Amino acid sequence: MDAAGQQVKLKILVVALSALIVCVYFNWDSALPSATESQFVLSGGSGGAPRAAAHLSSEHPSAPSVHTAAPLPQYKPFAAYTYVPTTASAHQPLQVLVALHGMGGEGKGFAAPLIKEAERNGWLLVAPTIPYGDWHNPDQVAQEDVEIAQRLIATIDLLSEQMHLAVKPQVHLIGFSRGAQVAHRFALFFPDHVDRVVAFSAGTYTLPFRTRDIDGDGQADMIVLPYGAADMNKRVGHPINPIRLKQVRFLIGVGGSDNVANDVPRQWDAYVGKTRLERAHAFVDALKSQGMHCTLQVFPGVGHEVTNAMWTQAVQFLSSSDLQLN
Repeated sequence: MDAAGQQVKLKILVVALSALIVCVYFNWDSALPSATESQFVLSGGSGGAPRAAAHLSSEHPSAPSVHTAAPLPQYKPFAAYTYVPTTASAHQPLQVLVALHGMGGEGKGFAAPLIKEAERNGWLLVAPTIPYGDWHNPDQVAQEDVEIAQRLIATIDLLSEQMHLAVKPQVHLIGFSRGAQVAHRFALFFPDHVDRVVAFSAGTYTLPFRTRDIDGDGQADMIVLPYGAADMNKRVGHPINPIRLKQVRFLIGVGGSDNVANDVPRQWDAYVGKTRLERAHAFVDALKSQGMHCTLQVFPGVGHEVTNAMWTQAVQFLSSSDLQLN
């Protein structure tokens, strides 16, 4: 073969070899897994991770999605009668007094005897009207009183904004009958929000315990709402706080003749007794056993009602200094 033929063969060999190299290269590259900018940014870890993570979530179904916290329940404030003392502007922050009526009552009517005292003591008086349900049904009471407590917080939280006044962080509560049930349970649920509680003639109580021997077999029984506090973490969002409860002061009042067993539901008998009078004693004993500040006042000859003597005792308790209460 002459020199010219050898050169042709050499050129053909070079072209073929080049083509082979190109094919091998591109075939190898196409076998690589596809990569997005986001993946490279994530692996690089320099200054673009949040953006890359968001891009990856939106374009790769297998990538973990970005989760946001579930919104908290929004509780509707109660319609409430309010009385603002004439000296309010000069005596901020104001002490809020929440007045809680009984079954079949309404806020303004129940709070009427407290208006003069609110003016005299500089209290911001708030009296919601609450549509109570069947208080003989323990399941309904447990659910309803948690919701009522949350709605009361929403009602209280609006005061500063609505009245353009500063208020103290802990409220006073006074309740009669069904309202007394709400008052003491509010304190058990949210003691950080409470300074003093007056509870007159409650028909049922929630004990400040998670366990107690109820059936007399010597073994501790779990007691759940509305009887005890074992499931408060589930229902309210946190367990009972006995340390903070020791800073709340309770006045539990009941008429000496408020002792008709048929007036109260039987489901609470094993926990606190059979009448309002027995139950008031049992609840006070329970609070004191936990080192909490509690006073029991029995009003001789009084049935299921609020008398002038009871109002007087309540006002004295709410307006007394801490030193006077010790």
